[in-house]
Amino acid sequence: MVNSDENKIDQLLKMMQYLTDETQQLTTEVKGIKEEQREYRNDLRELRKEINEFKQSNQQLQKENDEMKQELKIVKMKVEKFEKERKANNVIVQGYRWIQITQLCSQRGYGKFRGKRIRY
Repeated sequence: MVNSDENKIDQLLKMMQYLTDETQQLTTEVKGIKEEQREYRNDLRELRKEINEFKQSNQQLQKENDEMKQELKIVKMKVEKFEKERKANNVIVQGYRWIQITQLCSQRGYGKFRGKRIRY
């Protein structure tokens, strides 16, 4: 009877040791999972910040785009108005032709005008 009680106690001790080992292993796994969750939360926090920055940048770009569209619209209206006035007044507008004074100086011998630009 003493032998069977000792066997039972040994079995109980083995089971308790097994359960203790399993509990420690599970505790270690839970700590690992918690650490992963902490890292994921930090990653999510950073991603949310980036998303907000992109949203703000996008809003700013949209605002600039709208302003440019408005400016383009104004420029188009001014060009149309100018074209109508030009046609009404029969005015011919041409661009200016610029040349370097150095070309003229070398042709005519004027050294003091070198490097300046004139319009003709």
